[in-house]
Amino acid sequence: MTDAAMDALESTVARLPGGASPEVRALWGAGIGAALVYGLKPDFMFTKTGATKPWSVTHPGAGSTPFPAWMGVVLPAFILGVLI
Repeated sequence: MTDAAMDALESTVARLPGGASPEVRALWGAGIGAALVYGLKPDFMFTKTGATKPWSVTHPGAGSTPFPAWMGVVLPAFILGVLI
């Protein structure tokens, strides 16, 4: 990612209400991630009935996933709260 793109991303995040606080940025990231994950319900995270698939690290075998639904919430929260 170029410096100009990072600057644009950082200024966009800073414009969020409370965007100067890492805790609030993490909450925004978790909210955005949860809205996307639970709104879209991708097949690799959810079963046909809508239940979340177990994590393949803790439940190896058929029907598990390497990228569970909770990770789709935690990852953007970590990126916005810690890395930006």
